Amino acid sequence: MWLGILFYASPSMLSAVFPFLSISCKIKVTMKLSTKIILFWGTLLLTIALGISFYAEYVVGNVFKKQAGSNLRIIAEQSEGTYLAFLGSMKGRVLDWTSDNTIRGITKQILDAPAGSPLRARLAKEFADYLSEKKMPYDKTIFLTELLDKNGIVIASTRPERIGNDERNEKRIHQKVHDFDSTIKSKFGDVFFGTIVMDEDDSPEPSLNVTARLFDIDKNGDFKPLDAVLLVYYSNVMRIADVLGSGTSVYAGSPAVTGRLTSKMLFVEYHTSDLYLVNNERLMVTPSRTIRDVKVKQRVDTLPVRECLEHGKEISEEYDNYQGVRVLGASMCFQKEGIVVLVEIEKNEVYAPLTTLIRYTAIGGAVFLIFGILIIIIFIRRPLALINDIVMV
Repeated sequence: MWLGILFYASPSMLSAVFPFLSISCKIKVTMKLSTKIILFWGTLLLTIALGISFYAEYVVGNVFKKQAGSNLRIIAEQSEGTYLAFLGSMKGRVLDWTSDNTIRGITKQILDAPAGSPLRARLAKEFADYLSEKKMPYDKTIFLTELLDKNGIVIASTRPERIGNDERNEKRIHQKVHDFDSTIKSKFGDVFFGTIVMDEDDSPEPSLNVTARLFDIDKNGDFKPLDAVLLVYYSNVMRIADVLGSGTSVYAGSPAVTGRLTSKMLFVEYHTSDLYLVNNERLMVTPSRTIRDVKVKQRVDTLPVRECLEHGKEISEEYDNYQGVRVLGASMCFQKEGIVVLVEIEKNEVYAPLTTLIRYTAIGGAVFLIFGILIIIIFIRRPLALINDIVMV
């Protein structure tokens, strides 16, 4: 009987008899439609915001990383060329000295004189006096000059107390203080550079050693090699740093002293940028932003240093620097000389514009999502009411 009444009764009658049934159906239908619409549009807006953030972080982020890597690589290659040009000036100085007739003449006499004889001692003093008075005053960065025999023994020096020292043993201690073995077998015009050495016994500043074999000229004009090597000690590493654009003048706030656009970009636009040299003992030998005094002997055993000294490779990628800070860097490798040129910028600074973009995108997306949901709720109430009436009918 009740089924018959429900079947034949009109909606108005049902509403009158069962008022709670109409109210329940209305609420159920309304909430179901509004929830679906809000969830749909909310999900759509959230997906758009997340998509923009993902695009900014990964797509734009890779562009940032590649651009910074390219800039660092350009600066590193420019620094390599500048460093080679600086070495070229030292090469010219040493070759000029090996071509000096007085130096060649004294060297031949020393080689002919018996070891330990008064004659050799007198000639060694003559060698030291000539260089100290006639040559070294024209280049204040040269603090020591020595003459080595074919076995690497010092036979004349501007510091007489060093006569008799075995420079091959010095090479074993510092791994590559100079390249005597290659020099004694070289041809005329060849000059060899050692690594930058931190040895306070010789010089309070880092020093760079240059070697060249001496040659005589016979009657036919041919070069005849002598069993002697000229060893010149330079204390010009700070000057190298200034030439590269990483010296004290740059860190004092005057990057324009170098006059190079790339150096200006590196040191002015990037406040965490750094450019310094590391030797084969993995010690920093030119100033950095955080270490101005290289006498502290800061050890740098980072990825680019290992790749250069162990494998002869140059890199341009992301790694941890000597402070454990994540950086983007590029290196130039002089494996033979035991020198690594490093150019670095902290990763956080490179990605700072991208981080700001992502943060503003997230905030804007959240605001847009909330505002969008409110708009949906406000403007769909009337259409939902009409849809509810249709459904109820």
